[in-house]
Amino acid sequence: MGPPSAGSGAAPGRAGGPTALSVVRSGIGLATDLYDLTIINAIRPQLEDCYGELSPSMNGAITSATSAGAIVGGRLGLCTLKPRGGRVGS
Repeated sequence: MGPPSAGSGAAPGRAGGPTALSVVRSGIGLATDLYDLTIINAIRPQLEDCYGELSPSMNGAITSATSAGAIVGGRLGLCTLKPRGGRVGS
């Protein structure tokens, strides 16, 4: 059997499974997302010291804004970085 054809999507010399680097990168991305989404609970007491007791709707708004920021920021990051770091030479 010869080398893979140009349209097969398989790179020569790759088994097709995840590499150690891709697993590490995914783990770092997951860790930073979890940090972003959970840090708000750590700073909530400081927010209450500055602005007084937060109502349930204010807590919900802060949590929603954090989640929305992570989604929008991730999407913008993917849209700007993916064309630069995509497949080379294809």
